Amino acid sequence: MTNNKQGKGYHAFAKKVNLYLRKKSIEIVKAGCTVILDWGFWTKAERDEIKKYANHHGILLEMHYIDIDDKNWHENIEARNRDVLAGKGGSSFYVDEGLFQKVSSLFEVPSKEEIDVWYTPFH
Repeated sequence: MTNNKQGKGYHAFAKKVNLYLRKKSIEIVKAGCTVILDWGFWTKAERDEIKKYANHHGILLEMHYIDIDDKNWHENIEARNRDVLAGKGGSSFYVDEGLFQKVSSLFEVPSKEEIDVWYTPFH
């Protein structure tokens, strides 16, 4: 759907796509199917907003969180970067140190009360 070359227009593009998919998700749920939105919901405000949206539309929402430690998180990013460099990354972005610092500064770890299913991977 993207080639990751939207540059400064990326955020506007992503917002439009998310709004469209949000609207479609309601239609799909009302047709009797389950929808999984794997968007990260990086901030408490984003998590609260999607819960409010689902509630407004009478949709049962279940939040899942994978509680991964920093070591495994970095290993996953390194593996992702190798795939991107090898041309096997699909729509994934290469995560350099600048992007890593940016996204990690934006992330707000959820409280246990915000999450319905809390995964702690075994390594």
